[in-house]
Amino acid sequence: MKSKFVEHEKTCSMKPQSCKFCEQVIEHAQINDHYQMCGSKTFKCDKCQDYVKNVEKEAHYTEGYCDVIKESKDEKDRMETEKELKKF
Repeated sequence: MKSKFVEHEKTCSMKPQSCKFCEQVIEHAQINDHYQMCGSKTFKCDKCQDYVKNVEKEAHYTEGYCDVIKESKDEKDRMETEKELKKF
């Protein structure tokens, strides 16, 4: 009986999930509402000092929206930023 529960826990689609933006653990039933709220929050880009929505963070860094990264000729800095983004 215990092994069935352990297996169910691993695959259950109703288990709590971590928010991809803030890493807070959210009940499955609330995750979509939380993503909308949390994704619309902003953070200050440490490179260009612009305010960016959490949901647009990856594009800001990787698609050339951050002026500092776009103008940067330092490939190491660019690679570090991309490495940070892979955490999401």
